[in-house]
Amino acid sequence: MGRTTGKMLGSEEMTFADKFRLPIPKAQHAAFIRHAWAYSLTIIIWAILHDLILISVEPRHFTEFHTGLYPFENPALLVIEYAAVATFGLGMMFGMITFAVTQLGHPRPPLNFAFAYKRFFFLLFCIESVSLLSGYIDRIRIKKGLTHAFYPELWYPDATTGIAFTQTANITAYLSAAIGSAVFFLYLAWSRFQQSAEGVQLAAPVKRENALEQTGAEQASADFASKAPTKHIRNS
Repeated sequence: MGRTTGKMLGSEEMTFADKFRLPIPKAQHAAFIRHAWAYSLTIIIWAILHDLILISVEPRHFTEFHTGLYPFENPALLVIEYAAVATFGLGMMFGMITFAVTQLGHPRPPLNFAFAYKRFFFLLFCIESVSLLSGYIDRIRIKKGLTHAFYPELWYPDATTGIAFTQTANITAYLSAAIGSAVFFLYLAWSRFQQSAEGVQLAAPVKRENALEQTGAEQASADFASKAPTKHIRNS
């Protein structure tokens, strides 16, 4: 009875696993998980640092004008909560798409993980720089009594300079991330195409050199055989 139950449970587990099996080769499962988690955790860390800057400028951005989650009183915990909830799923999706662009597809060789990951840091630097600069510009304009520089007034919950900075920086970060991600994926696809083209061009001279070496070796073997002394065996 116990063996039968064990077999039934085993078959049910296999069926469950088959239903949710990743549609990628088994040999690439580890790389898939690595991409998903590495990019997701990196994006969460970036979001936490970004929100720490915003809450240092205007704490009310999180305490009054954000959808209520767990009511932490500690600003750092509040930032971690909002950043993780907002970016975990998006980060996983970003990592999966990066994996697909850089690793999947048989005709072209995959890109190195470090190649894409290093350039991803440059993307985050650009997004953060643009978002903070836009927030600073909008804050200066509101301080001078001017209108918002980039977005409609309806997008701002009040007219204070602090909210002008944080709201503008936040909106810009989301928009820049969407546009920057598309550019990043296109760049990786182009880089992989270039790598494939260069590989084909480099492979041809190597094949010719190997053919010449082989021909030279065969010629040398033939010359040696022709010069070797021959023994005549006399029939007794």
